Amino acid sequence: MSKKVKGFNVDDDIYNSLIQMIKKYKVDVSLSAYVNDQLKRLLGDLQVVEEALKDDKRFTVPISFIIDKIFGEREEMAFKGEEGLGKEDVILFELRDWQDDYESQRRRIPVVFVQMLKGGLYELSPDKRYLIEKETGKKYVAGRTRNDIIPVEK
Repeated sequence: MSKKVKGFNVDDDIYNSLIQMIKKYKVDVSLSAYVNDQLKRLLGDLQVVEEALKDDKRFTVPISFIIDKIFGEREEMAFKGEEGLGKEDVILFELRDWQDDYESQRRRIPVVFVQMLKGGLYELSPDKRYLIEKETGKKYVAGRTRNDIIPVEK
């Protein structure tokens, strides 16, 4: 069963260029069927994530946070599986990333700090600006990438 939706906004130039290209090459395709398939895939992926969150209590990230990340950052879920990894493994990797992002936002610290604190070798400075290596007292700041820390020179 299909439902005619009222519509949604798309960029005029992009839409017109796409339609022109389809016509130029005389391709018999349905844009609405393509959009429907993408929405179906998105719904299926979100349902898989929802189930994974219910089944694995290690994750506290709300599904609303994940949906916001997907739509807000145009992040695409890729649960197809990669070389040597099954779909379940890929979902766990995605959930771990979203959990780290959620903790980072909630605690107002860089994602890399969240990741490094999990190992127990570091602690967070009281002002949350530095990671401190417990054994040596050496301080680190977040680098430019998601997984990078830089030692603070004295």
